[in-house]
Parts: sequence; structure tokens; C-alpha cells
Amino acid sequence: MHVNCSSQIVDEKKGSNIQRICSSCNFSKEHSMTLLTMLEIDGGMLQDAHLNRASLMLRKQFPDIGSLHTTLYVQALESFGDLKYDPVSKDTDCIQFMYTGRKHWVTCTIEKGGVTPVILDSYAALGTTSETETQLAMLMNCQTEAFQLTFPSCAQQTVGDNCGLFAIAHATHFAFTRRIEFVNFDEEKLRQHWNDCILKGVLTCLPTKHGKKKASKLRHSLTSVYCTCRLPQHYDSSKMYGCEECSEWYHPRRVNLLEPPEGDYICESCSGNKQG
Repeated sequence: MHVNCSSQIVDEKKGSNIQRICSSCNFSKEHSMTLLTMLEIDGGMLQDAHLNRASLMLRKQFPDIGSLHTTLYVQALESFGDLKYDPVSKDTDCIQFMYTGRKHWVTCTIEKGGVTPVILDSYAALGTTSETETQLAMLMNCQTEAFQLTFPSCAQQTVGDNCGLFAIAHATHFAFTRRIEFVNFDEEKLRQHWNDCILKGVLTCLPTKHGKKKASKLRHSLTSVYCTCRLPQHYDSSKMYGCEECSEWYHPRRVNLLEPPEGDYICESCSGNKQG
């Protein structure tokens, strides 16, 4: 079966070679696998294409799970000027792969009925980043002054390039079990297992190894959001401006402040109220 469209793969003769062609989308299986298997076999950090393939596979196998947006969703949103994901539904469990901006992948999960994102990070020493907090604010579509993040203890990578493999392992375990718990993944077998899943077009729980199960310790942090966009302060590197009337802070580019205001800044909402 073709992992791109799940149609039957057929053999087609190309000169002296036999090439396997998808009967539905006419896409060479060898070609479609080249990018997705090269790094897994030879080592190297997984890229957007790999994490997005994992998202597609999870969406197909678990249609009741929400989010699983493309990892390039933020760039697309910024290009179109609309900085919101589709709202997270409280009626479904949610999973989202996130790139932290430090050559590192993490998995975000939100349990059904929950409002607190849980970050599963295989290299916790790096800590959260402004990029991660911005993505989470978009994902949560937060309309309050702040939202809480939870960081449970989870399996840690020992090889620097394996963060994407652990992100997929954590997401897959959550999809199958719907539980946040410490899982002792077998790091040496993760890459080959992921490669096998890609070739079969089906995700299965990634290999674990025996060992004492650790209690999942929780760490929490609070992220404040501002402006009409309800994003963190560091979303925009420019200086923020506080409205003298309502005390809300605004990102200059979100309120079209191309130049510093003359005197005190009054936001559009408060200016309208005064005129009314």
C-alpha cells in the first residue's frame, strides 16, 4: 500500500527496471520514500517532512484526535496574517508536534476536557522557548491573561539527533493509551522502528525496554499573553506599548504602530469608547 494515499502499489516496467507505481496517484514509492528513509537509516535529525508524515498517519489511525496540524502551520498563519489555529476542542484529545527553534522537537498533548497543554520533552534541560510559547498560545487560542504549561518527567534522549524520534514515540504512546506517563523507550531501536512504520504506512507503539518505572514528576510554568492577538510578549521583538486607559499591552505590528506614538498611547478600543 502507498503511504501517501493508501492505494495499491503495482509494478510497472521502466526500460530495463521495474519501478513500483501507486495505481491511484501515480507516484513512485521509491521516490516518496527517499526523503523519509534516508535520515532514519543513516542517522540525523528528523525534519518537518518526517513529523508531518507522523501527523498524517496518526490522523488516519486516530480520527478522534484533534490538532495534528502541519509543523509549518505557524509560518502559513503569519503569511496570511491570521495568528490562530483551529480552536482546540475540549471534546477530543489533542496532539501537536512543535519545533522549539533550538534544533529540537517536542510533543504537546491536551487531554479531553483539559485546558492545560502538557509538553513531552526528551531534552528537558533546554527548557521552553519563545517559539514554543507562541505556538502554544496560538494552539490554545487563549483569551485570558495567561495560560499554564505542564512538563511531566519523561524519557530523555542520549543522542542529540533523536528528539524527533522521541516526539513521535511520545505522541504515538499517548494516541494508543490516552495517558501521560513515563515510558522507557528503547532509544537504539526507535530509528529502525520508525523506518518500518513509514514503509508500512502504519504507526505502532515504539519499542520500550525493561526498567524501573519512574513516577511522573510535574513542573509547571505560566505564560502571559497580550494584545488583540493574545500572544506572548516575545512574539514581536519590537517594544510593546501599554494603553493608558485599559492597561493592556500591544504588539506594534498588530495595531499598525509603524512609528512610536506621540505622547501617551490610547488603544483603538479605548479611543472609540471616548469618541462614543
